[in-house]
Amino acid sequence: MKVTKDIGVWTGTWLLLWSTLAYIDFFGIGGISLDTYFFILSFIVVFITCYLIAKAFYRTPLQKTNIVNYKFIKILFVIVTCIYIPILYKSLVLMTNGNIWEYRAKAFGSNDEASILFGNQNLRILYTIFIEGGVYFIQFAFLSLYLLTGKKSYLFKGFVLIFVMSIVMLGRSPIYYYALLVIFTIIYRSNGKLSLKVPILASILACVLFFLSAYRAGGEITLSYFIDKYIVGYHLYGFSLFEKSGGANSFFATSSWFGQATLGSFSYLLLYPFSKILSINFLYFNSQEYLLKNSFIVLNNGDEANAFYTIFYDMYQDFSWGAPLIYGSIFGIVYGIVYKKAMLRKDLNSFMLMLFFLNVTFGMIFRNPLATNGFVGFFFYFLLYILFNKIMKKRLHV
Repeated sequence: MKVTKDIGVWTGTWLLLWSTLAYIDFFGIGGISLDTYFFILSFIVVFITCYLIAKAFYRTPLQKTNIVNYKFIKILFVIVTCIYIPILYKSLVLMTNGNIWEYRAKAFGSNDEASILFGNQNLRILYTIFIEGGVYFIQFAFLSLYLLTGKKSYLFKGFVLIFVMSIVMLGRSPIYYYALLVIFTIIYRSNGKLSLKVPILASILACVLFFLSAYRAGGEITLSYFIDKYIVGYHLYGFSLFEKSGGANSFFATSSWFGQATLGSFSYLLLYPFSKILSINFLYFNSQEYLLKNSFIVLNNGDEANAFYTIFYDMYQDFSWGAPLIYGSIFGIVYGIVYKKAMLRKDLNSFMLMLFFLNVTFGMIFRNPLATNGFVGFFFYFLLYILFNKIMKKRLHV
């Protein structure tokens, strides 16, 4: 059996599948209106159209893979691993000596209370940018090195770091995204062939997610509850939350944020210094539209949910019904160029960007993935890696 390795098809299929299930509302979670469904469909159509055009017309010069890049990756891997040893130890001590729910609530901290893990909110923010960002960079680098070399040790080392990061903050989404990315890389490397490796690996990682969910819940959970809540529910909650906020049922949103909402952490970290210097509050993260996400909402099936809202909620807050055209075009063109580069060059840079954007795709139906500080950190390290590579090239030519 052959499966496509085209990230544009993966993106379109992923978004169409879950938004359609949300519209049908077979599971009684709450569903979305026709207007909201058409808003998402419009994005998918524009995205696919621009993706195909970009992929067809973009030309890029071929270049040889430069494995010297691994030196930077190896150094960063050692640094991040060493930093994580004391952090992991402290987190396990706190979890062992206290209530797991208390740890979950206080590990991140808040505006009123510092993180019990880091003791200072500024340190926690630096952690999410530079340490979690380092993990994401290493993850994409190792997955790319697996695509280049076929060595499974890269998949294992990447998983270890992702697993440690998830334990420290009691999260599961990084493991889930990693599982999807590993499945994609295996399919990509086998040129679309769906071997037995995929279901076997998927089953193993599903078990990891199940036991981590049980531990996070503070006790045992049944398999049926896990499937109902974490497989079905978590993939559909965001659409219902978007709808309950008003959905895309009005041609204009109550306010327009002109890119701040969708760009998430990238826009926040860029604009925050200006907000402080000018003493003007113009940040989306302080707005009612964003703060709404913190409140728990009771869905039609009785479940409570918050935070998710999907990336389409933020797109709507930015440009209302202009968002499908604007963001569909931007995402489509960027994805098309990145995938075309990956197909032609088959180098570390192109593969890393391809996997990053595929990770963004998987996160679109949950929380806005671009509101992840770690992704800002990823791009910081990615730029450092490019600079390091250029310096190494110059030295080799001297």
